[in-house]
Amino acid sequence: MSHPELPGRVSVPEREARPGHRRAHRRPKSAARAAADPAPRSAAGSALRAGLLGFLGTLAVVVVVVLAIRATHHDSAATAASGTSGTSGKGGSNRTSGTGAGGGPASSVRAWASNGGTTHLTALARDVGAVDDDSSAHDTVSMGQDCVALQTDLRAAQVYPAVPERDTQQHWSTALGLLAQAAADCSDGTATGDASLIAKSTTELRSGSTELDLATTRVNELAGL
Repeated sequence: MSHPELPGRVSVPEREARPGHRRAHRRPKSAARAAADPAPRSAAGSALRAGLLGFLGTLAVVVVVVLAIRATHHDSAATAASGTSGTSGKGGSNRTSGTGAGGGPASSVRAWASNGGTTHLTALARDVGAVDDDSSAHDTVSMGQDCVALQTDLRAAQVYPAVPERDTQQHWSTALGLLAQAAADCSDGTATGDASLIAKSTTELRSGSTELDLATTRVNELAGL
């Protein structure tokens, strides 16, 4: 038995047939849209990898540069240490170089001697001989004058550069110290007539003369004079 349809009601087939009617169920996502979603993530990953590789490359370059700088500084320090050994550059100092810049102590000592070292050695030896002769002759007047001359030549020798050879410089420095003390005592003793001070200066003079002779012999041997 069929029932008559009520006015205003629309049957299911009619609703589905009406244009513009939206179905209650969503259509499945198309294949094109599904394939397009991973693209941004893939591009971001590539950019991240490229950035990481660039950073690692820059870091490697920095490490290489730092190592090269450290190696250069180490080589420079080693060269400087082998070329010098704490020299003061003054004749009165005990610190001096073990080797010269010209390929060994011989060439350096030769330059030291020819540039004025031999002149100082000769002047001091002459002054010491004169004072010793005055002492032997008991001529305190001449002795006092010669001691003043010795002091003058000592001041010039003390500001001259050190001998660029350790053993020679040791004798040279000791000679300068002893002769300076002898000249001072000699000047004071002869000025005041103090016989004990004159005798003390004579002892110091002879000790200084011995060191001066050793320094002169060593310089002549190394310099080939």
